[in-house]
Amino acid sequence: MAPPAAGRLVGFTLIELLVVIAVIAILASLLLPALARAKGLATRTDCLNNQKQLALTWSMYAGDNNDTLVPNGAGQPRPSGPYLWVSGDNHMYPPAFVDTQHLLNPKYSLFAPYLKSATVYKCAADKSTLTVSGKVLPKIRSYALNCYVGAPAGFINEPFRPTPGYRYFVKMSNLAADRAATRFLFADVNPANICSPAFGVNMSGDILFHYPSSLHGGSGVLTFADAHAEAHKWKDPRTRKKARGNELIRHSDPSPKNADLTWIREHTTSKP
Repeated sequence: MAPPAAGRLVGFTLIELLVVIAVIAILASLLLPALARAKGLATRTDCLNNQKQLALTWSMYAGDNNDTLVPNGAGQPRPSGPYLWVSGDNHMYPPAFVDTQHLLNPKYSLFAPYLKSATVYKCAADKSTLTVSGKVLPKIRSYALNCYVGAPAGFINEPFRPTPGYRYFVKMSNLAADRAATRFLFADVNPANICSPAFGVNMSGDILFHYPSSLHGGSGVLTFADAHAEAHKWKDPRTRKKARGNELIRHSDPSPKNADLTWIREHTTSKP
């Protein structure tokens, strides 16, 4: 091939550039789903690790308190000091949703002497916010504790507290005697539905009080009393409810014949 004439620039033709761009676009379309799956897996792993730390803290508290499980429920801070694993109330008390003092300050939280990082309480997939005094702030907590685990504390009514006729667990030994591997402790909660530190489960009616999260590809992360954690896939689309904008998902939604609700109940508690 003859060398280019003096002064002539050698470059790609328009067709060659279009071919290169097309190849790059094809490669990107092939790689993006794989990258999204990898990111989703990393986020789920982070959530699993968070809940394992919470479960370890929960166990350490019982070990330091004569086998007594950390109190669980709902309520605003009291002058007398902490009375819940973390401070928190319903949706009408915004500070507990946005101020990490309710997680890390020993005046408010029984877990505070054990856990020093607020990030442990927040799932990386949870991008929810709350507007307080005109400011849009990130919510600080994604997890709640099975309302049948730990003596009910604070001003809590059904289903924040155990349904009559079902076991609730105040000692670690109580759980060990009741198929600990099947009883969930902490659950990843739907960001538009999370409120109190207690995850409410109504055992007597076909309603979803607290919705589990489905941010992990339609799955939610839970830890169990035997210390294992898992991501559980929700089957019923009613369980994977989404909010519009910043609206809240209301409690006590009817959900008859929901296989996910049946599963949650089977892993919550049992009759004596």
